[in-house]
Amino acid sequence: MNTINKNILVVAGLLIAMLAVWHFSTIVIYIVLAAIVSLLGLPIAKLYRKLSIGKYKISNGIAAILTIFTFMFFFLLIFSLFIPLVAQEARIISSISTEDVLVSFQEPISRIENYLASFNINSSSGTSIEENIRASIAPFLSFASLSSFANAFVGTIGEILVGFISVMFIAFYFLKDENMLPDFVLSLTPEKHIVAIKNIISHSRELLRKYFLAVLIQSLAVSVLVFFGLFIVGVENALIIAFLSGILNIVPYVGPLIAAFIGLIIGVSTNLQLDFYSALLPLSFKILGVYGTVQFIDNFFLQPFIFSNTVNIHPLEIFIVILLAGTLVGIAGMIIAIPAYSVIRIIAREFFSHFKVVQNLTKNI
Repeated sequence: MNTINKNILVVAGLLIAMLAVWHFSTIVIYIVLAAIVSLLGLPIAKLYRKLSIGKYKISNGIAAILTIFTFMFFFLLIFSLFIPLVAQEARIISSISTEDVLVSFQEPISRIENYLASFNINSSSGTSIEENIRASIAPFLSFASLSSFANAFVGTIGEILVGFISVMFIAFYFLKDENMLPDFVLSLTPEKHIVAIKNIISHSRELLRKYFLAVLIQSLAVSVLVFFGLFIVGVENALIIAFLSGILNIVPYVGPLIAAFIGLIIGVSTNLQLDFYSALLPLSFKILGVYGTVQFIDNFFLQPFIFSNTVNIHPLEIFIVILLAGTLVGIAGMIIAIPAYSVIRIIAREFFSHFKVVQNLTKNI
């Protein structure tokens, strides 16, 4: 077979693989998440394997089951802590009416209307600002909208549970036989590249384990900082807001902005009884100040410290990679950009180290 035909077959194979990944994207996501869980759970599984009951050593299968139960216990503990808080927050928000919002913002609305009237600026539709606000927010606070949101929330919880069980089931087998994925990859590898692929798998596994552990530590640190900040400024349910902020912080750049918006909405909506200028507006600035301070600490202290011994990538390089991934794939691309780029660097070092650009990009690995 000549070189042209080989190249055509390689390109065709890659296209088919990409189409398969796209078509079965949900299953691929489950497998990727299971691989991440197995990477994080491997030290726990090894710890269980060192235990013994009398003369009997704990087998790989039992250690894998105990590791999965450890993860499930952790997640169930989180849900048991936060579901009551979510229900309480939902009751508070569902009790808010359109008139409550308008009464709370009556003073600034009146000032804006008077200011516009002083310049003879009137709405083109002939309606007041208050009427426009009422028409805009009424659908969001209606019973139908709340019912739809509740139904969507229940459906989402159901999908999460199905996904969680699927991921844990797959992760069990990855933990039971930690060489399952490497052996599968090696079975598809030509003999002349076996050593290089083994090096890639070994380095990638260790790097990804450190990276995802660092992400967990960073998210936990952000959650703790946001909780104490919101608790100090007097925001109700600061714990659930902080938990959501820690999860959203996984999404680079965009996640913290979404978290700040959610924190502001919840903080304001649960304090509509306060006077706007003397209490509600200062509270809003305090909430934004908390998120601004946390992001400053995260960007300039947490990230450099936590990730210094993991990916070893220049901050500008990280920014460009995340920007490109976000443009191509969206939020999902931003989440996987750094670990994917890290693995690509390892692959490039093994196969393309004769290029100067590769040498420069991989010199810190």
